[in-house]
Amino acid sequence: MFSRKNINAFQLRDEIAAAFDIEITERKFEVTIRSAGGGKNPEYKKLLVVVLERAAAAGAQLELVLLASTGKTANTLTQSQRIIQLPDAEYPLDLTSFSASELAEAICLKMSSMARRKTLKHPEKGGNRRKRIMLSFLMNGDQFDDAEIARFIQYGSSHEELKKIEERGVRVRSRIDLEAVEALLAAYAAKTPEQLERAVKYVERGPIGRIAKEITDYKCQLCAPSLASTFVGKNGKPYVEAHHVEAVAGLRQSTLGLHNILVLCANHHRQLHYGRSCEVSDSGEHFELVLDGEAYRIAKLKFEKIDG
Repeated sequence: MFSRKNINAFQLRDEIAAAFDIEITERKFEVTIRSAGGGKNPEYKKLLVVVLERAAAAGAQLELVLLASTGKTANTLTQSQRIIQLPDAEYPLDLTSFSASELAEAICLKMSSMARRKTLKHPEKGGNRRKRIMLSFLMNGDQFDDAEIARFIQYGSSHEELKKIEERGVRVRSRIDLEAVEALLAAYAAKTPEQLERAVKYVERGPIGRIAKEITDYKCQLCAPSLASTFVGKNGKPYVEAHHVEAVAGLRQSTLGLHNILVLCANHHRQLHYGRSCEVSDSGEHFELVLDGEAYRIAKLKFEKIDG
């Protein structure tokens, strides 16, 4: 269940003449850049580059880019047809491996051929390279809360100093780091939690995950068989989670099926999503995984009817 907070029409601190909307979930945020034209969002491309740069600095991955236009031609597209597929790249993208300007150019070039309205007067004219788009980002870890990631994307440097704090301990490397930490601690020391109205939007995952848990007897498929089950949940059963190997966010047919699910403890599930070194491949009857250099081979789940 994803809870979202809408933060509208941000004007970037760099005084870029463009605006965007941001919606935030737990470990995920979506940035919608409005279309350009007719004097609107004149610095569309510059805005796109800056958003990609700041998302990379925040440690986010680019999960998807979707055409979000609502015109007559765009409305004929299915959700999967709205995905802006980039050449020689597969989602999710590690933004640190790409130049933000080159990535922005690739996105603009690809969208120009999508939902293109051809005219008799200019049948070969290139399509609009500044359409309304939505960029979905996955957060890596919990270094930002909702408000912090919104401010970071808007201002860029509001919490950049905090990223320099070492992962272990609280030793800071410079005076500016110390000042940032002290300011943050002071701001939240007497802060009263706010009650916010949140909209909800998520991809329906269906009931197959529950069936997968029953098949594995609520045991993690990556933990050694000799280990005890995880803690008992409020429903009285060991707590495990269903992981879709091919992400359902791509809206591809059959990704909700039993063959695409691994049953994992909470720790291994988070590791697959946010771990530093994780590789998963499909070899037909098995999933081949490499986590932090350790290899695993796990048979795909099957439902077998027992006569009797």
